[in-house]
Formats: sequence, structure tokens, C-alpha cells
Amino acid sequence: MAAVDGYYEIGNANQLKWFAEYVNQKDNGVNGKLTADIDFSDPAMPMIGKSDSWMYTGTFDGQGHKVT
Repeated sequence: MAAVDGYYEIGNANQLKWFAEYVNQKDNGVNGKLTADIDFSDPAMPMIGKSDSWMYTGTFDGQGHKVT
């Protein structure tokens, strides 16, 4: 995935999972933006920000969308 105007655009469950893994493994300060509602039922979905010492510090813009 590539950032557009400083935000990773997230429109499906696979992109949300990729974003969470990227935040947890590489850069906890990147920005994300939802482009659609996402129905996510994968119990293996990682949290965005893996611990108190590696919290997510970027901006996450839901743009009125939701993740269920």
C-alpha cells in the first residue's frame, strides 16, 4: 500500500489488517483513513499499537465509516 496525501487509505479488511501490522512492526506514527465501512470478523486481527511502549501516535480518520 502507498500513502496518499500522507494517509494510508483503508477500504477493506485486508487493508486494515495490513495497516495494523505496519503500525506494530514499522511505524507507529503513520496516518490512516477509512474509505468505506469494514465488516471485520477475523479473531486474529491485531490491535493497532502493540503495547504501552509502542502506542499508536498517528491520526486515524474514520470519515464517518465504521469497523464492525
